[in-house]
Amino acid sequence: MESEIRVALVEDNVAMAEGTRTGLELEGYNVVGIAASGQQAIDLAEKTCPDVIIMDINIAGPMDGIEAADIIYKRFQTPIVFLTACSDDARVARARGVGACGYLVKPYRMTELKAMLEVTHYKAKADRALQEMQARAQKLEKAESLARMAGAVAHNYNNALTGVTCNLELALEMIPADAPFQDLIKSAHEQSIQAANLGLKMLDYVGQTFCTNKDLNFAALCKHYLSDMGESFNIKADIPDYPLMVCFNPDQLKHVLDVLLRNARESLKNSADAITLQVGQADGNIIPPQVRVPVDFEPLDMTYAYLEVADTGCGIAAKDIEKVFEPFYSTKFAGRGLGLASAVGLIKANEGCITVRSQPGQGSRFRVWLPVAASNGGQSIDYPDAHHAE
Repeated sequence: MESEIRVALVEDNVAMAEGTRTGLELEGYNVVGIAASGQQAIDLAEKTCPDVIIMDINIAGPMDGIEAADIIYKRFQTPIVFLTACSDDARVARARGVGACGYLVKPYRMTELKAMLEVTHYKAKADRALQEMQARAQKLEKAESLARMAGAVAHNYNNALTGVTCNLELALEMIPADAPFQDLIKSAHEQSIQAANLGLKMLDYVGQTFCTNKDLNFAALCKHYLSDMGESFNIKADIPDYPLMVCFNPDQLKHVLDVLLRNARESLKNSADAITLQVGQADGNIIPPQVRVPVDFEPLDMTYAYLEVADTGCGIAAKDIEKVFEPFYSTKFAGRGLGLASAVGLIKANEGCITVRSQPGQGSRFRVWLPVAASNGGQSIDYPDAHHAE
């Protein structure tokens, strides 16, 4: 039976390479390939993504194993166990400088190599888990800081703006209808109302808007929404006829739909690009942890309804994919203003999340996940996509 540890072997001595491969496979390891030079090792690492690389230091070609390991570790962070017939201090120091996780001197016993692989793999997994925890903690701290700031600004902003709007309304009632400055005051009043909407969106972002939620048919709402849009936009829809109940405010859910579809439309490059909208349900345990907001969301052991808006447009670079949910973040992609930020706040307030998959030039898939409402029995309805993984 294959081990969960996938090993790449870098050794230019064919007989030794095959002997090591046989020994590792007898011990249950999955040897994903053998390379005989530094460049072959780099190509093998990129192609197979091994868990550990066993690297002979003295290999054929213009670069030795340490140079190849340096490139591999910087690009892929793959842990490396070095093998060598020499163990001089200078060589050990070079190996340590490129992130070596182990060092064995030839000849060695298979039990020694096995122990080194196990320790190296365990340490690499622990290091990755720690890095992920630290990155998640930093993201959560940043999100909480932004939310506190946005909440404080929104409340003070709305309080000040309320006085402006009320005074303008009083002025409109008090001045003659034919006053020369009537239009100026009316315009100022309209702009103050628009500014108030910005304040409300800030409160949406921090999840502090107060609206009455109710159980509603998620699938039916999406159908009605698309029907009201008419044929002005070419959207391919896959929405079940079965009732799929969620607890949400209908106006806020329409706002989420507005944001996702507007972003999808603005990402399209030409008339051949398409938008698809899909509604379905799935178990919470398949909600992927990658690029999931809010960062502190943890799915429950229950059924979730999902709404997916996908496009074949410009896509999002990996370095930007989480930034599009930040307030007022802007690129050529549609992450402008408070659209996605306010949508996340509304979804968070209703115990849901958004997941994203995207690649530059290949489009994006935004999927909103919401708990199925109690009126649905908290259970999935038996239709084909009920356990469809993302």
